Amino acid sequence: MDEILEEAVAELAAGIARGGVIAAAGCGKTEQIVNATLVSAGRRLILTHTHAGVDALRWRMDKKLVPKSRYRIETIAGWCLRYAASFPARSGIHIAAPRTDADWQSIYDATVKLLDAGTVTNVLRASYGGLFVDEYQDCTQSQHKVIDALAQILPTCVFGDPMQAIFSFGGQVPVSWDADVFPSFPKITVLQKPHRWLREGNKELADWLSVVRFKLEAGESVDLEQRPACVDWQAL
Repeated sequence: MDEILEEAVAELAAGIARGGVIAAAGCGKTEQIVNATLVSAGRRLILTHTHAGVDALRWRMDKKLVPKSRYRIETIAGWCLRYAASFPARSGIHIAAPRTDADWQSIYDATVKLLDAGTVTNVLRASYGGLFVDEYQDCTQSQHKVIDALAQILPTCVFGDPMQAIFSFGGQVPVSWDADVFPSFPKITVLQKPHRWLREGNKELADWLSVVRFKLEAGESVDLEQRPACVDWQAL
């Protein structure tokens, strides 16, 4: 993707009703979320998966001097529990302190029920101009249903990378990009410029990672004998 298109990503993400941005590690995903928040009409709800992710987003917002009045950042789990517990009669929530996967499944189901009922539609639209979801590759099927229900209420753009999923364990069913994500959130663009490595002056690694990613996406093997000098490899 060229520079002109990359500069337009924030406007696209902020203005679309439903969409998704794909970005490999180090290709500016978080920067685009921050930029999109800056150009958004109204306050943005931003959801991610971990408290570390929340802290990282807040740090980047502060670094770019984004007013706190422009956004609210929470974990998906925390947001669901807060809303479902705030409207127990409508959501049907019956667990105040979820601990197991089954407990959290019931929280997500209750949140979808609440959103589908329309009880909080006006509240959400009065509170936020739209929704951004970070690290979408780590969504479970249940979390995806929550975000899909939210997208019926708020303009929504999701950000992630199908090749970086890390939470497909413990009985959780990871979201499928082809079957779930792209039908709900059509791909806007792919961020391809490896800013992280170029910023550190390591163009050799940046170029090699681009080649490796292309091969893996095509289902091809990677010849580590052809790695650049900056990459160490020890065969096990």
